[in-house]
Amino acid sequence: MTQWNIAHVDALGVVSRAATSALAYQGKFCGYETATGTLGSALTYSPLVAKALSDLTTSAVVPHLDEVAGRTGSAIRGTNAAIGFYERGQLDMAADAQRNAGLAPCPTPPGSRRRTPKALRRPGREAPE
Repeated sequence: MTQWNIAHVDALGVVSRAATSALAYQGKFCGYETATGTLGSALTYSPLVAKALSDLTTSAVVPHLDEVAGRTGSAIRGTNAAIGFYERGQLDMAADAQRNAGLAPCPTPPGSRRRTPKALRRPGREAPE
């Protein structure tokens, strides 16, 4: 069986760096739009080239860049949520183990007449007389 062992701080650091990188990507995307707008404005004597550039930008480049940004954001949010669920699951399992540790029977050494203290008896199970 495969075991998971995630170092939460390290995993969150990776997600944080990915988010920082995605924000830088968005900045470059905005720079691209500005540059193509400036280029289109400079092509006043080449309306066909300006139109082709505009059509390429609006019909092909921008939709794909938007999709990349959307998918990247979705992956980062999903990964962050998964790490949070994993961490909460680990805490829940630790709490369960801690609760169950108190349910272990207190053994009576052989030949002893000592009874298990009432506080340590498992509910529903009586210690032998």
